[in-house]
Amino acid sequence: MLRPRERGAECRFVGGIATALLAFLVALSAKGPLVALLVLLGYGGIALLEGKVLIPYIYGRTVGFHPALVLLAIFAFGKLFGFLGIFLAVPMTILGAGILKHWRR
Repeated sequence: MLRPRERGAECRFVGGIATALLAFLVALSAKGPLVALLVLLGYGGIALLEGKVLIPYIYGRTVGFHPALVLLAIFAFGKLFGFLGIFLAVPMTILGAGILKHWRR
């Protein structure tokens, strides 16, 4: 069953898009279209690397989980519960692992 779009779900992208657009415009006016395109591609690559590799790695090391598990938890909780699920994915995964570990004793 499809859920209606949540209000404000796109707000988290506004800052990144505004920053990338500003960097693009500054590079375009100062150095030309080729450098502006390279700035935009570099910004997108860094943002992708941060969101898909660096953040799950840091979360995983902090809580003792494999980064793939952290990334899977963020995706799953985000799909199920929206933005709140993304925010609570790691704590809920830690809680679930603790309950499972205690239950197995």
